[in-house]
Amino acid sequence: MQNNKTITFEAHHVELIKNGKKTSTWRFFDDKNLAVGDIVTLVKRPELVPFGTAKIEAIIEKRLDELTEEDKRGHESYVNDEEMYKKFSF
Repeated sequence: MQNNKTITFEAHHVELIKNGKKTSTWRFFDDKNLAVGDIVTLVKRPELVPFGTAKIEAIIEKRLDELTEEDKRGHESYVNDEEMYKKFSF
């Protein structure tokens, strides 16, 4: 378990995270080697200001088209899957 890792979030997510409405995040290309049990610093971007800490309770690897409604709970919602794919297209 490590506690020197950070996860950044867009500014509009900060209050949702603080009040418990956003409880999950989807990440691509995990360059931080996140692991269950890690304590991470939550950072607001673009300012790069820390706003809290969190413990990683679970990691699930899936393709976007494999996500279930259960997987989507606690995450930003989208009108439909097409909108979600557009948001995450690179």
